[in-house]
Amino acid sequence: MYDTDMVSANFEDLLLTITKHGEYWRARVEEIDDPDSALTDGTDYASPDRAKRGAMTIALDLFGTSVPEEELQWRSTPMDR
Repeated sequence: MYDTDMVSANFEDLLLTITKHGEYWRARVEEIDDPDSALTDGTDYASPDRAKRGAMTIALDLFGTSVPEEELQWRSTPMDR
């Protein structure tokens, strides 16, 4: 598990983010430097690994970008509280 409630990874011009909400994780994808482009599938994932795969699916289905899992470097992301 992570020490933070949010982790993210960059791929090309996309920012993939997973965030913990209670006991579940949510995935979101946006174009870098354009938070208004953010899209999510609204799914509650039981684990961070499933949420990561969900983010890769969002990138493909909604942004048309195939994201190779092995190229992503997930990092803790500070959250505004």
